[in-house]
Amino acid sequence: MQADALPIAYFGKVPTFADFARYQATSPAWRALDEWVQRGIRRFATAHRALLREAARRAVPVSFAFASERTDTVLVGVMRPSRDQAGRFYPFCLACEVPAPAFRDRADWLPWQARPFLEEAARVVEAAAQGTLDYRALDEALPAVARAADGLLAPPGATADALGATPFKRFAESIWGDFEHGGKYVLFKNLLDILDTLRRMDRPRLRYGLVFPLGAEGGQAAAFWWALCRRLVPPEAAPLPTAFWPAPGAATANPRLALFYPAPAPGAFAWLLDLDAADPLRRDNDALCELERIEHGAASDAVLALPPEVGSLIESESATLADVLHRMASFAV
Repeated sequence: MQADALPIAYFGKVPTFADFARYQATSPAWRALDEWVQRGIRRFATAHRALLREAARRAVPVSFAFASERTDTVLVGVMRPSRDQAGRFYPFCLACEVPAPAFRDRADWLPWQARPFLEEAARVVEAAAQGTLDYRALDEALPAVARAADGLLAPPGATADALGATPFKRFAESIWGDFEHGGKYVLFKNLLDILDTLRRMDRPRLRYGLVFPLGAEGGQAAAFWWALCRRLVPPEAAPLPTAFWPAPGAATANPRLALFYPAPAPGAFAWLLDLDAADPLRRDNDALCELERIEHGAASDAVLALPPEVGSLIESESATLADVLHRMASFAV
């Protein structure tokens, strides 16, 4: 798929504009994204207005894939909380629009496969939110973004082979530091419990987002969790997912991937604000499920509760990411 098949658009607020900045962002997919953002802002604006203003000053760019059941395209791009000249809060978003069938069939390792495009988009979004790009400079930046989108949905090929060959042990250590860390067992146990619930539904859907840790590997880790979920919740079994994860180069203390089936509830808007989990906007947020959350006794209970084949798989020092994907596929919804 060529770049000219993936139209580039932007929408949101930046300090160099009196109101909204917009370019080609008029499709149903963009309207669905705007509606979700507006609902998220309304949810938090009254009780946490000061925190929203602070978030606009210190937040980092966030990669996203936004799908709505009301549209036949998916937005893939980068957004960052921002403000206009008057200080009014709203994210600035830059994205390409992908036909849903192509996204469903080809976007396997998306967070890593899309990295060149997301890097270029993040550079533009950050500069715009910092107030260093005016209207003309924004438009002049778009051709480079469009070129970076070329090949976004090309067959992963060598990329998938290289990522799949990564030892699972090295992957786990990059996230938890210790291969035997309890978070690994808790995450897989919680994920299997959720899959069991989805399996009993006529049309699988979740009321909350699944939150995965990323650690030092960033986009590679996000790509693995994404690929794992595509095998456990195949595209034909559920609505297309919406996902958020740190943009390439974003400095975050606690990087996470949030994956939603279908589009997220307004409460998930807090995910974009890059706040610590103890912050009022994130604490006890029923729109997010931290899969690796460890409570008293949770790790030891998870080890005992895991099916033996899963326990031995994630304890194997010779297993690769491809091995984990292949063997976990037997638990698909």
